[in-house]
Amino acid sequence: MTMPSSVAHGSSIVPAPWKLRGDGYMLMIKLPLPRGRAELFAPTELAEARFGQFGWVMYVEYASSPVGPYRELLFIPGTFRFGARRLPSITKIYVSTQASVDSGQHNWAIPKERADFDVQDGRDGIKRITLRVQGTIAVELWLRHGTLALPVTASILPHGMRTLGQVMDGRTYQVSPSGHGLMQRAKVVHAWSEPGMFANLAADRVLTAARFSKFELTFPKATVT
Repeated sequence: MTMPSSVAHGSSIVPAPWKLRGDGYMLMIKLPLPRGRAELFAPTELAEARFGQFGWVMYVEYASSPVGPYRELLFIPGTFRFGARRLPSITKIYVSTQASVDSGQHNWAIPKERADFDVQDGRDGIKRITLRVQGTIAVELWLRHGTLALPVTASILPHGMRTLGQVMDGRTYQVSPSGHGLMQRAKVVHAWSEPGMFANLAADRVLTAARFSKFELTFPKATVT
């Protein structure tokens, strides 16, 4: 498979499959139709083929991965048409290490970008996340979670929602992660994002939130066409 041009030659790339462990949060947000490409961060090939009025934001702390521990914040603006299928697609994602950027782009065409994460776990139970891109604050996100934890697996989702569709350099990538862990209710205490740098996190956009802890996740090789 040809390396996507957006990955620098000579960089350290760890091929799929990947096994990861960690904790994270998922937010469901309102994203009414229609929305322009700029707000969706979608590539040209997908911008006119979006479905649904909801999107998802995920903040994840990977305790272990094939490229070591790292953090990420990602945005999925609903589903898009991939041939006869409708699949979710990650259109904006920041990670804390360059190794994750390079491998994510190469293995699955996930458009990862490097950013700096400042994360504080307060005694009040609030996790305070500040994300900076080249020194500019792009996102502020404060999260709190409950105590009751229930076991969950990715298999509870329809297969279409478990398969990501990505586009890069004229190729289409499809990958179906699997995993399991614990789920807890969560609450967004404060959220803000700089326009043009991440999804709109205004208070009236956030519908619900959940925390996923002690999860184990497998990202297999992508199917590339």
